[in-house]
Amino acid sequence: MITTLLLLTLLAGAPHEPSPRPDPPSGPEAATSTAFGGQEKGFQICTPPAVGTWWVFQDCLLLGAHSVSGHVVVFENVTLTLAAGASLDVDFNNRFLRIRDQARVIIRSGARIH
Repeated sequence: MITTLLLLTLLAGAPHEPSPRPDPPSGPEAATSTAFGGQEKGFQICTPPAVGTWWVFQDCLLLGAHSVSGHVVVFENVTLTLAAGASLDVDFNNRFLRIRDQARVIIRSGARIH
């Protein structure tokens, strides 16, 4: 079986020093960070927060259907993978998906971001 991968990579214009990775939010913002729940085939499974911006600070795999009420930010050198059949609903009229330098979003066959 051949799995089709769509790889979205943010390409920077001119070479520059990578910005340092910030520490994950603490306090009230911590509730909007990635929640992790176990592993599947070597991938850390992640779940977006119930409300607010989803800060993706480490490589992870999204399973199932999820909605985010805020922005989605994938940090430098981090890969967010949507498993086959997974979906991520983002209100692109009012929110954004930011893929920082050297970060990736992999959308497996049958997965979608809408």
